[in-house]
Amino acid sequence: WRVHNDGRGGSDGAREEDDWLVMCGKNDAEDSLSFLTDGYVPYINATGGIGGTTLAVNLGPFAPSENSAWAVAEVMIWHEHLSSSEMLRVSDYLHARLQTRDHSVDDRQPNANFARACGPSGWASCRASSSSHFPDHSDPWRANDGHPSISDMPFRLGPDDLRQSHWSAGSCFASNWPSSNEWWMLDMEESRTVGLIKIWNRADYGPWRLEGVEVRVGDVDEALANPVCAVVGQVSSSAPYIEYIGCSAVGRYLFLVLPGEEMLQFCEVEVYGPLKLEELAPPAYALYSARDYDSDTNTLTDSSGNSRHVPTTRIGGVSSGVGAGHGTSADIHFMAGDENSTLEFPEGTIGSVYTICSVTRYTSGGGRGRILSGTGLDWAHGHWGGVRGVAKYGGWRVHND
Repeated sequence: WRVHNDGRGGSDGAREEDDWLVMCGKNDAEDSLSFLTDGYVPYINATGGIGGTTLAVNLGPFAPSENSAWAVAEVMIWHEHLSSSEMLRVSDYLHARLQTRDHSVDDRQPNANFARACGPSGWASCRASSSSHFPDHSDPWRANDGHPSISDMPFRLGPDDLRQSHWSAGSCFASNWPSSNEWWMLDMEESRTVGLIKIWNRADYGPWRLEGVEVRVGDVDEALANPVCAVVGQVSSSAPYIEYIGCSAVGRYLFLVLPGEEMLQFCEVEVYGPLKLEELAPPAYALYSARDYDSDTNTLTDSSGNSRHVPTTRIGGVSSGVGAGHGTSADIHFMAGDENSTLEFPEGTIGSVYTICSVTRYTSGGGRGRILSGTGLDWAHGHWGGVRGVAKYGGWRVHND
């Protein structure tokens, strides 16, 4: 096992067993950051793992006893080890796919994304409606009253920035309380296209306070004068306390506004432009999206340009659909099937060296074994035994207690 088979390595808890799972993994024996489950770096005892197999659903040495009722939205495969930073960016890209409603722009075409530091060290500046817990820029780690500030907030890409969810870490922000319509603002210095907001919520107290926060983007330097592009819904009450907010909007100012009389609080924020896969990672070995499944011909197209398509002879009893829910606010395309439905990707899909990122979930009323598995090896990615957020790349690698 590379990630624990009781879900402790992932981000279960408040998330439902049937929710969509964004999972990235690689069999890199040298990199301790080899997995991301729902954007979270799980506790891992081992790295590395076997490869050299064909990726499949409901096929392999453990079928049919470990078959599942399943749905697949995205599968991305590289025959190389992505860096930690690249893997995190791909994970963010997939989360954006799940949460962004406006897909009028083809997200698979190049277009610059952005992320910068907030405060005197970066091009962006921040301020808030109340200042008791807001930073004094003469001391970038403390506010005027000695409380932890937000001036260390990274608006940068990469896994090595300070992203904490506890007040004691010194990176959280809280407004005055009680007061009305508290807000926090990011000045991006020029009008930009916003695609995704990633918020680290407080884990130690009151994560529910973020619910109902409005994301407003526009060119007016007044919070309520800009249109709402998204509203934070029910938040997670378990690790990793990260909320992905899809927002398709253009403007210089981004506001987080909490209507009513309540305290606005959070720990970290990252703001991205439209995420373009070509700019986030090297060219993939194969890219499969349910958007590219043709139900008339029962074929799945590889959009990487490498023509590793899945023909009808390798797809059995599969349906397709479009819809929101199960952890996503966007209408996403998916392929689905029951325990008897099969999907077999081209031979050797999983190389001896690989990185794989996927969006998968269990569906109701059926088995809950493996979803993505290897046809010739004890290999599983994402789901196993009714648990989401696991990776078994041959043998136990994390204590199964």
